[in-house]
Amino acid sequence: MKEHEGAFIEQFKDVLGLTWGLNQVYGNVGDVRLASSKSEQAHQLTLPMNGLSVDAYRTDIALMLSKAKLAESRDPLFSTVRFRPEYDITDRQFQRNAHQVYYAQQVTDIWGMDLVAGTLGRDMVHEEIDSWLGLVRQIPDESIEEIDLAYAMGFASRFAMMRRYCLTDLEPVFNQEVERLRRMTDLKGLTQILNLAQYYQHLPSLTQNPDGAVIQLEQATRELSEILGFSAFPSIVKVNNDWVWDIWDIGK
Repeated sequence: MKEHEGAFIEQFKDVLGLTWGLNQVYGNVGDVRLASSKSEQAHQLTLPMNGLSVDAYRTDIALMLSKAKLAESRDPLFSTVRFRPEYDITDRQFQRNAHQVYYAQQVTDIWGMDLVAGTLGRDMVHEEIDSWLGLVRQIPDESIEEIDLAYAMGFASRFAMMRRYCLTDLEPVFNQEVERLRRMTDLKGLTQILNLAQYYQHLPSLTQNPDGAVIQLEQATRELSEILGFSAFPSIVKVNNDWVWDIWDIGK
């Protein structure tokens, strides 16, 4: 890493008031990842091993460090998806359900961005959304005829952030993309995106109380699972003094 590359990370840590250790590594991942450990009082930030500068991930790192703060002040489940240890991770049914919980738990991105907006500033949120929109607008029409889940959730969360933080200058660009989706996709896909965006926009702020925050996380993850039509019904349970996910399959 070059001498001044990624210098903003220390600044972000100070502004957010992180107290646990932060280990930065590179791995075979497609995006920036974070894992937090209460017992070790530490976070591991994993960056894609693709040759890009750390600075290219500034807004992604801002979100991850904000979720690290939620892990410290509420619970590590806000930055790390953990399941009961007795689950067989090679079981296909578990893998499918875990995949659904992983997506539904991304509601934590909204609370993380609330923290970004309140500490690092709304300009940082604006930068993240504007960067994402720039990438989306490069996607050819024929490539979005079928909306995949990652795209739907990414679009919905950023549309909601734009409204949640009153970033009105971005609205015309979003309106253009909504119209493109209306032309190129089926009504069901667009409706799902708009329902997700509505949910994210009006998501209540996260309580300061750690136990209350865990209850909020469980409820919001269940509600998102319902909106997305998932069969996994997630519950948060305590195992060895750690909150983890337990999953029922309701067989949709």
